[in-house]
Amino acid sequence: MGFWGLGHRVENNIDIYLQIEQEKICFKMSVPDKERRSKIRNEFYKLFKIEASDFDLKVTKPKRFGSGRHMTFAVLDTDIFDGENFIDIQQVNRLMDEVQKLINHTVSQYKNKNE
Repeated sequence: MGFWGLGHRVENNIDIYLQIEQEKICFKMSVPDKERRSKIRNEFYKLFKIEASDFDLKVTKPKRFGSGRHMTFAVLDTDIFDGENFIDIQQVNRLMDEVQKLINHTVSQYKNKNE
C-alpha cells in the first residue's frame, strides 16, 4: 500500500515528490536522463540530509539506492503510526508542512548551485 504525489516539485526536468510506503515516508525522484541519475540522486540525498535539521527533521539513506527512472533517494526518520499500527493522520498532516518547506528550500538550493 502506498500514497504518493505529496510535496511535488519539478526543477530542471527532475521530479521530486513524497511517497508513503507501508511504515515510512520516502523522498522520491524521477530523472529522465539515464546517464545522470546516480549523480543527481547522490547530490539530492546529501543536500536533504544536511538541510533537514534546519526544519527539525531527520533524513536517512534508504536501505538501497535505486538506479531507475523513479527512485527513493532519502527516507524521513519519523514514526507515522499510532499505538495500534494505524497511520496517525494528524501526525502526517503536521509533518507535511515542514516537509514541503524542506523540499522547496533544498530544490531551490540545488537549482541555484547548478545554474
